[in-house]
Amino acid sequence: MIEVDALNISYYLNKPITDNIAIYNIKNSSPLYPIIYWYILHNCEVGYNVYIKEDSLYQTPVNLEYFCTSFKKIDEVDGWVCYKKISKLLVENSRGLDEWTFGIPVGPNDASMLNILISRILKLGILKFEIILCGQPGVEFKYKDKVRIVGKDILNPLVHITKKKNIIAQEAKYKNLCILHDRVLLPCNFIQAIEELGDVFPIFSFQSIYIRDKLGLLLTRYSDYGYIDMNQLLLGNNNKFSNKLDYIDRSFFMFANPKRYNSNRYLTGSIYICKTKLWNQIKQDESLFWSEYEDIEFAIRCHKYGAPHIINPYSLTCSMRARSTLLEYGSIIYEDITGQKKFSKYNPLLAYILPQRSISDITLSSVINNYHIFLDIYNIQVSIGNLNNPIEKFRVIGNIIGSLEIVRTKEFAEKLYADINKYLINEQKLRSEEKKITDIICSNLSDKNLKILLLNHISQLRHQVYLSIFTKYHPSDEDDFKFNIHSLSLFFATKRLLLNRSLELKITSKNLSNTLRCFMEDINGS
Repeated sequence: MIEVDALNISYYLNKPITDNIAIYNIKNSSPLYPIIYWYILHNCEVGYNVYIKEDSLYQTPVNLEYFCTSFKKIDEVDGWVCYKKISKLLVENSRGLDEWTFGIPVGPNDASMLNILISRILKLGILKFEIILCGQPGVEFKYKDKVRIVGKDILNPLVHITKKKNIIAQEAKYKNLCILHDRVLLPCNFIQAIEELGDVFPIFSFQSIYIRDKLGLLLTRYSDYGYIDMNQLLLGNNNKFSNKLDYIDRSFFMFANPKRYNSNRYLTGSIYICKTKLWNQIKQDESLFWSEYEDIEFAIRCHKYGAPHIINPYSLTCSMRARSTLLEYGSIIYEDITGQKKFSKYNPLLAYILPQRSISDITLSSVINNYHIFLDIYNIQVSIGNLNNPIEKFRVIGNIIGSLEIVRTKEFAEKLYADINKYLINEQKLRSEEKKITDIICSNLSDKNLKILLLNHISQLRHQVYLSIFTKYHPSDEDDFKFNIHSLSLFFATKRLLLNRSLELKITSKNLSNTLRCFMEDINGS
């Protein structure tokens, strides 16, 4: 019989177990116990017994919905519970990494980044794969003969991202599934990194970075694995998750440490990788739309089902664009290995000295056109200056808001806030901010004070103004978005990334440097 505890567990994570196995006190020994159980129970061969003894009174993962049909309780003696594995688990029936479905939810916006992503997928060296787009891509899309397009009828303006991801999984032909957004650039060692992780993975993602400057020296972690500080008991078991969004709005968020785990951690939805059958068994909640914490709800439900969300540390992805609300003032809050909150910020001097890339992928000419659409909607006459100048941008939007004729109704407030974000900020509106703006517009303040307060409460405007101090926020031409690739800067970029305390990477300097070079070359179109 094999005995497993928290000290020797790593040896068994990716090895077939062809003997009876005894597991003692893993739940009390490690917060990673759901992940540890996941790999042990998958690698245990059918027909063998698993003996479990936990000092904790709570149920073990064997009792969860995902595992319970494959394990039969045989006996219980002196606190030891014996389970016999009677059938393979769902993920075991999808072994093999030779075939892949890549699914991308898309819209009719500019397809430049989508083209870059498709080009990268085609270079991965996978022999058996398909690419599914859910939605109608922009007119600039140039790989129509390489993809299958589904879900063209999803026209809801609220962005029904959950439905799009579920449709991709339903349409997938192959057993391995990778669902990702068009701004996410996959690493060139994609398959090798997954082979390192093993074939019976649950639901995982890679850590992600965003590169601000043209030399690749200002790198920050960006939208991959999150932690939310909330009491899940307050969510209730019988109420809809959508009824609890206001409570979640008030919760504290930060980047989670990939070496830690509990049910308050979640993949942010930029990229999901799992077995297709597993996704189709759980699915995302289609009653939720984009920005309604749909990925948090998904993670909580997956945890209760028995499928943890984890990070693959053997490579990373790169976000080709960034939202100002996630970059904020060039800083992030992350969790260290001990669970403590840490603060990381750009060196403003470096941000000022180094040549910067444009942050948004929306061109300056498109932004100016959007401003004119807003002026026409609200019948305003305001001159538009240099919108890449932070002071000028703030002045122009201030003049626009100052010229508005305010109607103090909820309907007007919600439409105005949506239009400000769509046409002036050029980013998705923030659900957590919408209620504050509505309350301001419907208040008894004088028009002057109301407009001053409204201007000061649009957080994405503040973030854009700050970030514009160091760079053109919107590209005037494609060169504003590209990198200057040099071997020396790549050397220093690699070292900075390996020393980045917010990341937990298991990758050699050589492979990391090559990955960074591939990211930059792909974005440059070379």
